Order: sequence, then C-alpha cells, then structure tokens
Amino acid sequence: MSDHNKGDEKPSRTDILWVCDCSNSMKGKGKSGSMNTMIREIIQELNENPPDSSLFEVNMRALKFFDTAEWINLSFIPVKNFSWIDLVPGGNSKLGDAFKLINEEFKQQNLNKDNYDKYQLLLILITDGYPTDDWIPEFEDMKDVLNSYNPVYCLIRIQDTSDDIVSAFAGEGNNKDLRIMTCDDIENIIQLVRLAEKNNMSN
Repeated sequence: MSDHNKGDEKPSRTDILWVCDCSNSMKGKGKSGSMNTMIREIIQELNENPPDSSLFEVNMRALKFFDTAEWINLSFIPVKNFSWIDLVPGGNSKLGDAFKLINEEFKQQNLNKDNYDKYQLLLILITDGYPTDDWIPEFEDMKDVLNSYNPVYCLIRIQDTSDDIVSAFAGEGNNKDLRIMTCDDIENIIQLVRLAEKNNMSN
C-alpha cells in the first residue's frame, strides 16, 4: 500500500492537439465529413468514459491548415468543456505552415511543468496528404521544439494519404499500429489516452 498522501500528489496531464487538413482536396468523397465526425465521436467517448483518476487531466486544442494555418482554440481546453464546430475545406495544403505555427506556440508555451507529475502531448495529424509547400524543414524544427513535451505522433489517413507523409510524420517507434489509423479507428485514440493515463498514474 502506498504511503503517499493523495492530497500531496501532483496531477498528470495529456494534451491532444488536432492538426486538421482543410485544403480543397478534402472536399470530395466525404473526407471533411469523416474528419469532423471522428473528432466529435472521440470527444463524446472521452466524456462518457472519463479517466478513473481525478489526478489525470485530458485537454484538447485544434488548428487547421489550408492557404495558411490558424488556431481554432486559443489554448488547451479540458475535454469536458471542448466543443467542435465542423470545419469547411478550401484552399491549398500548407502543412509546413501548420508545423511552423505549432513551433512558434510551443517555444512560448508557459506550461509550468513543475505543477505536473507527468505530461504528454498527443499530436494528431488528419490529412489526405499532398501538401503544397516544403513542409519537411518546418517539421524537423517542430520536432526539436516539442522534444521536451513527451510527444506522441499520430496520423489519421483520409482515404489516399501519401505513404511519404505517413512514414515521415508517424515514423516507426512504439505503438505504430495504434498511431497510424483511419477515421474508422476512433478506439485507437481512446486507447492511446488510456495508455497515457496508465503510464502517467503509475509510480
């Protein structure tokens, strides 16, 4: 039996960051609809089955990329308070701009990790691929910045996503089978959150 006083324990935290493709190519074949539906279902599932421990926090934030990249939410929001407004596609696919925006934000992020026992970032890219900019340099810069945030790189393939993007973004590593998925695999995201809860709450 643990001798720790729960009142003295620090919470652990997992942040889910959605990176959503809103380019023209997402208009056809129900692609954007699949993306919007999946995110809604994951929010619902996490709210209907919250973490077992009150010391484990789950937050969400989202950005979209098209002719540029924009934050949808100004900060991470507890999943119980997070609402989703359907995204409408149109424009180019400036994936590099999305990574640049994340890079700039996390350079300035004042997370104050001393307040948390453990922290993890689930970075979830949803795309059908085929970016229209040179995204690799921005991606490499972003990885350097996020390294201290214990990142987990996940990719949701929208039908015909380029294998080049899948392998470059998600890579190999732990839980590859969970981290590379389609819109039908909402349980993968739930399982990754549960794994984070289990790992974060173990001492």
